[in-house]
Amino acid sequence: MSYTSALKTELVRERQGGEASQNMELAGILVSSAKLKFSRKNVDAVIKTDSAAYCRYLYKLTSDLYDLKPEILVDKDRGRRRFTLSYLNADPMLKGTKVLARDRYWFSPVFQTILDAPEKQRRAFLRGCFLGSGSISNPEKQYHLEIGGSLALAETLTELMEMFSIQAGITGHRNQYMVYLKDSEKISDFLRLIGAYKALMDYENVRIGKELRNEVNRQVNCETANLNKTATASAKEIEAIEFLKQTGNYAALPDDLKRSAELRLSYPEDSIGELASKATDGVSRSTLHRRLKRLVDLKTGLETKELETKEEKQ
Repeated sequence: MSYTSALKTELVRERQGGEASQNMELAGILVSSAKLKFSRKNVDAVIKTDSAAYCRYLYKLTSDLYDLKPEILVDKDRGRRRFTLSYLNADPMLKGTKVLARDRYWFSPVFQTILDAPEKQRRAFLRGCFLGSGSISNPEKQYHLEIGGSLALAETLTELMEMFSIQAGITGHRNQYMVYLKDSEKISDFLRLIGAYKALMDYENVRIGKELRNEVNRQVNCETANLNKTATASAKEIEAIEFLKQTGNYAALPDDLKRSAELRLSYPEDSIGELASKATDGVSRSTLHRRLKRLVDLKTGLETKELETKEEKQ
């Protein structure tokens, strides 16, 4: 079972809210997933799903609210059962949910009324829209939730979500648009909003686990980078000290530079901060860094001078 299927199965296990909220949830399902077939006298509504639980839920919901029972056709698509629910003469349901205006031509009534509806009904409408055409990715792979539909539906959904401080994006063209969320916290807020509490707990556990792993990885990478930086700097400093000794320039160094040099030779793997804490003369980290850098600079200067001398002789 996909992550989306598991979430929708949770949502249809029991109804939420009173009759007004259930009617608004049904409106969300219809505007997001129903295909309407118009004739001179009637309007039929067709909804397709591959979920038996959702099929049963819709059957009971429309039966209780409008005494309207669909004809159900079951077929197989690539080995999976596919349910087609056909509501014949669905005018009472479509007008009762304000999905269809009195002239029967457009969805505009519900898009206007939902924005001024009580909070519970707005939440129910969002829940219905997700049941109708929503999907969510497994958070282990990526953070993504989307609901498909017309441009009018997409604009209404983004405005509704904004009322709950959830900023959603819109993508698509022509007659198919997607309202999407990619922020993990906003997706969690949406799941809480539509009453998917078990899915919310699972989602949060995965999200927190990923954040902890990412934080650990960042710290490890940072520590590794610091260790590499320390090792590189230490190698240059030790190389400079050995060079100064081999060329007979070490003995002439000031005592403070010699102490710093011997400290580095004694603790080749230590960072500057760790070296400073072991210094017997109370030298600061910045001062110790300048002394060791001076040793490297002395080596570079002597090598440059030696190279220039050879070139002059040639």
